Amino acid sequence: MAGNGDAGTSDGTERPPHANLSLLSLDDETIAATSDGAGLGAERLEDEMPERIGRYLVLHELGAGAMGVVYAAYDPDLDRKLALKLLHDDEHSGGRTIRLLREAQALARVSHSNVIQVYDVGTFEERVYIAMEFIDGISLADWLAVEKRSTQTIVSVFVKAGHGLAAAHDKGLVHRDFKPDNVLVARDGRVVVLDFGIAHAVAKVERDEDKDPMIRSRVVEHSAAFSLASLTKDGVSRDGLSRDGSSVDGFDRLRGLEREDERSGVSSRTTDGSVITRALDAEVTRVGALIGTPAYMAPEQLEGRATDERSDQFSFCVALWQAIHGQRPFTGESPLALWQSMRNEGLRPPSSARIPGGIQRALNRGLSVEPDDRFADMRGLLAILERDPVAIRKRIGVAALTVGALSLAIWGAVDKPQVEPVCAGAEQRLVGSWDAERRAALEQAFTNLGTPLAGQALPAVLASLDDYAAQWQAMYTDACQATHVRGEQSSELLDLRMACLEDRKLGLDALVEVLLEPDATVVENSYIAVTKLRPIETCANQAVLRARVPPPQGPAAAERVEHIGRELSRARARRDAGDYERALAIAREAQSGAALSEYAPIQAAALIEIGKGLIDAGSFEEAEASLREGFYLALSSGDDEASADAATALVKVTGDRRQDFVAAHNWVGIADAILDRHDDQQSRARVELQYIVGIVRWRQGELERSRTELEAALGLALALGDDERLLEASVRKGLGSTLWGLGKHDEAAAQFQLVVDTLGRELGPAHPDVGSALNNLASAHFSQGKLDLAEQEFLRTLGVYELSYKTIAADGTEVVDHPSLANTLNNLAVVYTKRGKLEQARDTHIRVLGIHERTLGPEHPELANSWSNLGRVLRQLHDLEGAADYYQRAYERRTKALGPEHSDTMTSLAGLALTQIDLGQHEQGLASFEIVLETQRRVLGEDHPTVAELEHELGVALVGIGQHRQAQALLRKSLATRERILAPDHRDIAASLAAYAHALVASHEYAEAKQLLDRFRAMEDASSPALFDRAQVRLDLAQVLVATGQRAQAIELARAGAALLADAEGPNAKQLRRELQRWVDANSGE
Repeated sequence: MAGNGDAGTSDGTERPPHANLSLLSLDDETIAATSDGAGLGAERLEDEMPERIGRYLVLHELGAGAMGVVYAAYDPDLDRKLALKLLHDDEHSGGRTIRLLREAQALARVSHSNVIQVYDVGTFEERVYIAMEFIDGISLADWLAVEKRSTQTIVSVFVKAGHGLAAAHDKGLVHRDFKPDNVLVARDGRVVVLDFGIAHAVAKVERDEDKDPMIRSRVVEHSAAFSLASLTKDGVSRDGLSRDGSSVDGFDRLRGLEREDERSGVSSRTTDGSVITRALDAEVTRVGALIGTPAYMAPEQLEGRATDERSDQFSFCVALWQAIHGQRPFTGESPLALWQSMRNEGLRPPSSARIPGGIQRALNRGLSVEPDDRFADMRGLLAILERDPVAIRKRIGVAALTVGALSLAIWGAVDKPQVEPVCAGAEQRLVGSWDAERRAALEQAFTNLGTPLAGQALPAVLASLDDYAAQWQAMYTDACQATHVRGEQSSELLDLRMACLEDRKLGLDALVEVLLEPDATVVENSYIAVTKLRPIETCANQAVLRARVPPPQGPAAAERVEHIGRELSRARARRDAGDYERALAIAREAQSGAALSEYAPIQAAALIEIGKGLIDAGSFEEAEASLREGFYLALSSGDDEASADAATALVKVTGDRRQDFVAAHNWVGIADAILDRHDDQQSRARVELQYIVGIVRWRQGELERSRTELEAALGLALALGDDERLLEASVRKGLGSTLWGLGKHDEAAAQFQLVVDTLGRELGPAHPDVGSALNNLASAHFSQGKLDLAEQEFLRTLGVYELSYKTIAADGTEVVDHPSLANTLNNLAVVYTKRGKLEQARDTHIRVLGIHERTLGPEHPELANSWSNLGRVLRQLHDLEGAADYYQRAYERRTKALGPEHSDTMTSLAGLALTQIDLGQHEQGLASFEIVLETQRRVLGEDHPTVAELEHELGVALVGIGQHRQAQALLRKSLATRERILAPDHRDIAASLAAYAHALVASHEYAEAKQLLDRFRAMEDASSPALFDRAQVRLDLAQVLVATGQRAQAIELARAGAALLADAEGPNAKQLRRELQRWVDANSGE
């Protein structure tokens, strides 16, 4: 792709078009971490978090408990996020590993919507791991604690969990630790049972002596003593239990919710009572101790006897009783006391009269001390629970009517006047920013523009703005009620939240102003600009809000800062909408005022905004300086959100644009540390940083590391959910390009296809970004050797761009001139070159050059890409003077714009040097190429793919002028590098094999040449090498075979080589075809 260098090599052997890496803009403000309800706040284990477990890429820790550690992970093979439980070492000593694996594999065979789906089990460093589906939700315990639920609702959720237990029982699995902490309630309402007894070494055979009551008592007493001993003085278990004694395995904690011992119905006011309550709640898994959580255990489980499905039924009924009545069904503050209560006292009287008799009787039976007195299976219990909802509704309905009538009577008696709620009016706060009037105006403005893209973009833009406004109103109401209604928030924090919301309102207002005056560029970027509005949820993050420096005192100073903030919001909105020039001008003017304000945060914000604008303007050195100054000001003023944002932008400008990789990785460490300080592992800011790290690795040529970083970024993006589909698509685009660079063309094509699908749904099928994604998909098809399909997709891309960018000229004719159109035409020209249609390729490149001159101006650096590519095609057409002229122009323009040592500058000089060698100017050409090679080795490193390509090109050129030994040394080194860094069947390895073998044949070194030629033939189908290389290999191999007396086979090979070039149009191909035919004629006559 134009902009990333030439779309082919300088010696005439084509390389695939560059895939576009530019969709994701990393100029967004950072987003503070928010809770997704998954295992936050868990104690970390002592061992380091592994980067990978098996094939799974570990993203971050979700929780830790008695059984092991749970990580969020990403499966690159199946492209999905999952949860990965890694069990502790002491959970499977000796032969128990086999049993653990067997039980996990059995659970994996359970396929039911109410059972956690296990995808895979295995061992990692002698520890068992279990890969299972990732559920976005909270534990049933937390679900019950968040708000008061009706009996009907509670029973309905428990019934779903019961069906999960029943499904596992059908497969012969017993949970042995059913409790609300081991049930998840997903955001979509799904109820899932997890943590079946995989790590519980429970005896399957009941011993005769266990039936003796005295022995049973001793067993329980011993287990209780162990449970208490496992707790430290502060209530934290050495097994990794949380401070409240509850298990934090899986996804069973919700940030901001505190566990209360009162839910157990057991007093915890005394020190001893507190410890005992924790002992009841604590999960115990050690051999010789209780297996499970004592508070929910059946009597036989407390006694250490054999357990079966009816034990799970008992635990289920304990949990349901507690959920309905607010206390457990048996008294007892320790495992021993609990067991004695079960055996001697029986059930407590129900504390709630709301529960229908049928449900209460079912619970009583399920809680029978003897297993034989319970239901035969879970389905018997569930049948009764599912049968009673009508009675529940009737009873609740009557009660509601009674209470409602009484309330009306009391209200009428006192005749109390209605008072306007103190926190009402959030909608009014947005009047003038986003209201019905502005919405209608925006709709009219887009409609008046009359372009197909405006009509296509409008619905998504309106819906997204509506959603953002609704989020703002909800946050405003919540912030107000937290102080004035619920009384849980200080006035100081309320002020901070309201200031944050005012900032978000300024951003919304500024963007709507831009959208009300749309042009083609604004319309194209409109939906993406809305998605870049700063997040509302940050206004609930106390850590971020409290870290900021308070605004200046005094009305004049405060008003000045507010005005500058408003102007910076305008600049940001302009930039996000693609109006880079006006955005930068507004930001510079705002910075002049900020410099006089003596308020560091606003000064930092102005400098950071200017830096981002300068990146868009291509002034990378100036951008780096502005961002660096803004970063230090933000850091010194405690604005971590802004400093992390600036650091990430500095990674982009130093690593991606200036290719100062040392500086880039220093900034990565800084940005990462700032995000870590706020435990920010799941936010857009984290994804953007992870993404740009992957791109910098790509720029360095470290493709495998780039792939790892981008896979991690994809896993993080997927965790953000449906609201960040565009971000996900951007990461997939980068990952696809890296896979393409690694020669994994099928995988790259799969990623690009997903990008096309996602953007088509989000933006509409005719959006230019869909065209960009199609361009990359076509590039992958090119690399797969599917030239027909590549050409079709490039033409389809042109259709999207022509529809999106079509304008009417003054004379009434339709004009389609746009850089994106030029980019796809450039890639189409490469396909034409590959297929030998060199004249068509030349004409297409000339069209590209014309578009760039008209749309970008004659001085724009992008013209250098067109000149360089046109020089390449003219060289293949043997128009060497024309090729040298275009290469010279490209080299001079790139030197001025990018610097003398930039990779693209060196590419143009390499093309010029090779053309000079073709013209017979050997000394000048070789000297220039030596400069290229020395510079690139020093800047990029010896193992960079660009260095390997340059060595390859120079080696081929040296063969052409008879310097075989020097050529062989370069080609041998290039081949070795490519074998180290590329996939075994990469087409560049095939090209190296062909070129090195050709150099050996030219020196009559047939034995070594034969090995290389055979390797080429073996990988030919997989690597899809250039047609010219395939034909040349057949000629070289024919010469080797003749030298070893295999003339007939040699002639057949040469004829096949000539046939491959039958339809080729270029001079080089025609010359090789004639050479093959002459060789066949000469050798057939003997």
